[in-house]
Amino acid sequence: MAGIGACIIFAFAGENSFLSVLPSLAAGWFVGMLAAAAFLARDGGGVLKVLPESLTLMWRAAAVIASAVALAAVLRSFQHEVPIEQRFWAVVTLAVVLAVLVLLARLRARPGDRAGAALRAGAARHLAASGVVVALWTAPGSGLPYLSSSAEVVRVAIMYGLPLLTVVLAAVDTSAAAPRPRSRPWPAATALLLAGGLALLPYGNPGPPVPFTGKGSRDVLAHAVFATPAQDAPGWHLYDANGDGILLPEARDDEGAPFALSGDGSRAVYLDRDTGRMMLAGLRGDLLDPLTEPVSPRDLPEPMLSRDGRHVSLTTDGGGTEVVDSATGERVHLPEVRRVLGLGPYGMIATTGRRAFTVAPDTELLTLDPRGEVRTRTPFDPTLRPLASPDGRRLALVTDDEVLTMNPRTGLVRDRAPLRLPEHEESPVPLGWAEDGRLLIELADAGHFLVALDTGRSEPVEDLPAGSVPGRIA
Repeated sequence: MAGIGACIIFAFAGENSFLSVLPSLAAGWFVGMLAAAAFLARDGGGVLKVLPESLTLMWRAAAVIASAVALAAVLRSFQHEVPIEQRFWAVVTLAVVLAVLVLLARLRARPGDRAGAALRAGAARHLAASGVVVALWTAPGSGLPYLSSSAEVVRVAIMYGLPLLTVVLAAVDTSAAAPRPRSRPWPAATALLLAGGLALLPYGNPGPPVPFTGKGSRDVLAHAVFATPAQDAPGWHLYDANGDGILLPEARDDEGAPFALSGDGSRAVYLDRDTGRMMLAGLRGDLLDPLTEPVSPRDLPEPMLSRDGRHVSLTTDGGGTEVVDSATGERVHLPEVRRVLGLGPYGMIATTGRRAFTVAPDTELLTLDPRGEVRTRTPFDPTLRPLASPDGRRLALVTDDEVLTMNPRTGLVRDRAPLRLPEHEESPVPLGWAEDGRLLIELADAGHFLVALDTGRSEPVEDLPAGSVPGRIA
């Protein structure tokens, strides 16, 4: 009855993904088995083997994995901000594991007759199976979505393969309960080794440690592929590769309002509609403090983000450039910089003049270290529209018929290749970088293309609206 009641409650509790049909059934099953196990475990004495070896192994593996994922969220909270929902699911996961461990230990107490032993064995079998399912389905809320793409197979195996195998074993392996001698607990060292190994899986970094205090919460979008001004509401719409999206209603979307996405699609910079401040927003549920005080509408900053979103540059016509490190709060003012071409932990590539339509002989190309000290300077043609590669080692630029790479330290062209594009009238505009190192360009009359720097070959990019701001392009 407790299980049926939990199913009904969960089914009508809302639209949370955890409360969908299958997880609701699993949660109801688990609640019912908790109640049954608690009732059957009231009296004790002696030791009873209540689980088959196969289920014992599955439960121990699931307990270690779920606990490690939850504890990994706790460890990450000491390095950078962890959203409140991750902390909540970490607590739920650990509570589920603890409850099952306690009740299984109580069920092993020897009952007075064979019927009682059989009842306890059945309850333990279902409790362990439902515990595996619920523990592994609550653990994702505390961190499994942040596994990098290289660990996607691991995530699928953990969330679906292990629970499915456990349910099958619970139905097939119905070994009878039998007394057994007291045994030493399974070695804690093995559990710690497995937990430590899981904690070291290649988690995608949700962001560096930030001193900013969150002012609110929002829907989560792991990686934005592009952003466009919203058509049906104030603000900006951000979309992922599946076409799902979130809205930043507080971002000004009128013409000329500054907006930028990081290269990995995890953060955005925008002008707040109400306060007039430049804001840095994380798209995984956090909203960070303002980057600036209210800015003048007559001198709006031009923002640029490093690929990981940690470093932000804000350039104005009258005040040069300020670079903000969101991990430390450190700010570096660069009055000489008028145009930022690339930004990251390696430093900056910039010019001393804005983009121009005629050659300005006094414009220079600069490379700067993270402290803002100039490393190199060389003459530069301000009519060019180059874009720094994510590693900061080269500049890429396109002409009407060529794609070129330039050494930012010397200003000399390294390589060039013929640009293979459909016929076009407007000049191509470089916008960003794909994950595979190709350059994303826009043709005003032909759409978007990914261009290989070494061959100049291009591939059209579908479903990327004209005038959109690109983020993480697969």
